Amino acid sequence: MKNNKIRIFCDIDDTLWDLLPHWIEHNNILYDEQSTFVPLTSNPKIKYCTPVQKLSTDLSIYNDWNLRKYFLKEEYADTFFSLLTDDELWSTLEAPTSRIDTLKKINEHEDIELYIVTSMKVNHSAKLKRFKELFPFIDDRQIITCHDKWILDGDIWIDDKPETLIKCSERGKVIKINKPYNQNVFCDLAINDFSELFFNDKFATLLERIYEEDESKV
Repeated sequence: MKNNKIRIFCDIDDTLWDLLPHWIEHNNILYDEQSTFVPLTSNPKIKYCTPVQKLSTDLSIYNDWNLRKYFLKEEYADTFFSLLTDDELWSTLEAPTSRIDTLKKINEHEDIELYIVTSMKVNHSAKLKRFKELFPFIDDRQIITCHDKWILDGDIWIDDKPETLIKCSERGKVIKINKPYNQNVFCDLAINDFSELFFNDKFATLLERIYEEDESKV
């Protein structure tokens, strides 16, 4: 057994919780609210409506990481991305119990040093607040906000973003959460849901491979 623990960096969005479908739902609720509303010129509070495009809930069509390509106008995309600053978007997110339990087991594993790494290009405290509510066993010291995750020194990265998987594979092992937009991206292990991970024989094999590689360097 190696002296040092295996360091794992785990993503949040569309890994531990399903941000994209929730985000689309939030967008479409806004669209529906506006489409059923008839503004009255006598109402001084109604000056304009936010430009919103209704999006498909068929996640299989989103096979490109660049979500802006799915909008007919740039202003529709701007509205969509502005929703990331909405506290309600984050406060209403849920995570399956199976994923929470799986992360807890990994966190308690005696040979694993776990960190949660998430991009905060949109600096929103509501995101981290909701994460802590759903995953209270993760200490603040285990949470890293970082866009370029490949600059971190670790053994395994768990993610869905193509760029992150590609660049982190040059630093260590990568575990891919299968999505339509990352099907052709290399990984050491691919899973359809994070909850599969802890009971996956290939995950255990991956850990053993890291142990062996580290032992060979001693």
